[in-house]
Amino acid sequence: MRQDVAPAIGLGLALHQYFKRNEPYPFKALVTILGSDALLQAALQCDWNVTLRGVMESSTITAVALLASIAVYRLSPWHPLARYPGPWLHKLTKLRKYGPSFESVPPNELSIADAAAVQPVYSGLPKDRWYRGRSPRDGGRSILALTGMWDRGLGQEQLLSYTESAERVAKQVVAHLDVAADKGVAVNLTQWVRFFAMTSCPSSRTFGKESGMTLTGQDPDGMIKKMSNVLVATDVNAHTVTYDLWHYLMDKDAPHKLTTIDLIREAAAGVIAGADTVANATICTVYLLLKNPRCMARVKSEVDRIVSSGSEPWADIEVHKDLPYLNACIDESLRLLSVVPVIGSRSVPAGSGGKIIASHFVPENTEVYVPPCVLHVSEKYFSPEPLAYHPERWLASEDHAGKWHTNRDAFIPFSVGAQNCVGKNLARIEMVLFLSMLIHQYDMSFAPDFDVEGFPDTMQEHVVAEVGPMTFG
Repeated sequence: MRQDVAPAIGLGLALHQYFKRNEPYPFKALVTILGSDALLQAALQCDWNVTLRGVMESSTITAVALLASIAVYRLSPWHPLARYPGPWLHKLTKLRKYGPSFESVPPNELSIADAAAVQPVYSGLPKDRWYRGRSPRDGGRSILALTGMWDRGLGQEQLLSYTESAERVAKQVVAHLDVAADKGVAVNLTQWVRFFAMTSCPSSRTFGKESGMTLTGQDPDGMIKKMSNVLVATDVNAHTVTYDLWHYLMDKDAPHKLTTIDLIREAAAGVIAGADTVANATICTVYLLLKNPRCMARVKSEVDRIVSSGSEPWADIEVHKDLPYLNACIDESLRLLSVVPVIGSRSVPAGSGGKIIASHFVPENTEVYVPPCVLHVSEKYFSPEPLAYHPERWLASEDHAGKWHTNRDAFIPFSVGAQNCVGKNLARIEMVLFLSMLIHQYDMSFAPDFDVEGFPDTMQEHVVAEVGPMTFG
């Protein structure tokens, strides 16, 4: 029997205790295991001339011991979150299907599907590891945390100027759709909505210039698939005098001074927050309206009535308040098909002694999050028929019989608290603007070969939900 088996097992158990307190990234963990085993081999042999094979064999034993120790600990009654339910496989891995109100997720996460947890979590706890990838390596604060700075570029006056750009871009999209309609060909609406969102949201609003996608019908730079750092840096450094978001972030009177490196590091946030969410929410709304002809007929009547009165919702945001059913359709779409299925986690700080959340004690050093995708379809908060598309549930003024139970505290598509989505007002404006134009201009229907029932399965979660192609004629 190898003489280093017992020491390697002991090392694995010791590393588990270390990793519990200093949870590393996978690469750092691997380096730590290999380095520790190299030192172990040198100590056992009293010689620094260790072999790679010896280190690898010892590291394998250490890794097995480490994983076994982790598994036993996560399933044991001594784990801090042992009292909370969850299938054993979910306790061992991050594979999960949201179920109970409280569900533990390894290694120290807690999913709370309870409306009573929304405010305590997102207004009372600091952001944690979920945001670590966006945090500066020098320990400074992310621009996204400086919500006051973003607010300076998203005030009412600025929203009006951005709307002019969004209207122009929407008309460019409609011009292309008109050509397709005249030819009687099906259109991939997902593509065109993304072009609209990428052009009207980040390119005009964030970088002060338009990408040209809605003019050419192409994405030559591959911005939708991925944004290169070079392109972002070029746009930031080639900053124009246009009053876009970067104008307000770089303003000499801004409360926080930002360097070019800061801006490059966070520039992609303007695209993700401004384009992906708007595009996906708009596509999902069209999908659910087409799937529910009764709702489509009513919202079309509402939009046509406003237009016939001499107002154009795509040109005058003041009339958006006169489109209650369209706004209700958007809310119901955001409820059923959450574009941000899980909001980033918050942390119960070390040394706090733990917190009481939704009448449950949560120990310190626990990452906590509230999944909108669970709250939004809970019969406890939205009834009757929580899985059905009923925009009427949002129109309290029409619910004289008290048919609908709609708990708005459980509706968190844009998060809540001081650090919620600073662009939610602009996102709403752009969705109402584009949808009203689309609904007024066309009598839409799904393309014959479009898989209507399978469309929700095309959604993939990568921070925000990404939807697949949706064709209509």
